[in-house]
Amino acid sequence: MTVKVQNCIFCGSPNTTKEHVLSRWTHKYMAPHRKGKTLSVRGVENLDGSGTNLVKMAGDIRDWQIACVCGGLKNTCNSGWMKELEDRAMPILIPLLQGKHVFLTPIQQEVIASWTALKCIVAEYEIGLVTTSREQRVRMYNFQKPPEIGWAVWIGRGTNQLNYPAWSSAALKITDNNNSEIDDANNQFNGHSTTQMIGELFIHVMRFPGGLLPQNWNFGVPFADKLSLIWPPSKSILNWPRDVLSPKEMGNIANSVRDYANRVAKNRR
Repeated sequence: MTVKVQNCIFCGSPNTTKEHVLSRWTHKYMAPHRKGKTLSVRGVENLDGSGTNLVKMAGDIRDWQIACVCGGLKNTCNSGWMKELEDRAMPILIPLLQGKHVFLTPIQQEVIASWTALKCIVAEYEIGLVTTSREQRVRMYNFQKPPEIGWAVWIGRGTNQLNYPAWSSAALKITDNNNSEIDDANNQFNGHSTTQMIGELFIHVMRFPGGLLPQNWNFGVPFADKLSLIWPPSKSILNWPRDVLSPKEMGNIANSVRDYANRVAKNRR
């Protein structure tokens, strides 16, 4: 269910406009629209075993737009700093979407991570799983960067034979070792993982309170030559592309946090 937004989630302006989650310029690197009506499906799995809720959203995912940021005038979020970040990210991302060989500097990796984080924050307001804090959105507004603690972004070259875009997310509530709530107990979720596939670029994002998971998360040896951690900031030049991820491997990465949470939940029952 879409979260009702009265004011811009970044600056508080009441003049909200729609933002594309999958930027329009990326559509060029996707397969043509499917014929006929299309649906997007969102699922929320209750880790206590009580069931799974599915919500259908009409339309192709590439046309996904959310009215949660201010726009119109040049100094608004959508037409100002968000557009500037988009313009910086586009020439860096295009070779990655095409699977071309490039060297990515640390600054370019930061731009990709910031662009990705922005899309993840915006998307939370459509799927109804808002986990980013006001402080994190203010940081994005002021510096166009996600927090260095509690956020992690990986990229890889994926297998996308049909060239259709994909977006999946999993939200959960995380507690500390004393089993007390990390954030406001009224919030349903405080942790999130998001995976997206555009062209040949696979992106996986984690964000959690207090840096509980991302900084300590390791996908292990099978993915050492296939995934690159680009946030927190790297100091190394990245030789792209990496070895190609198989569909099964992409699924394992996308479901990693959900599977981890399920194991924890079962152990606590």
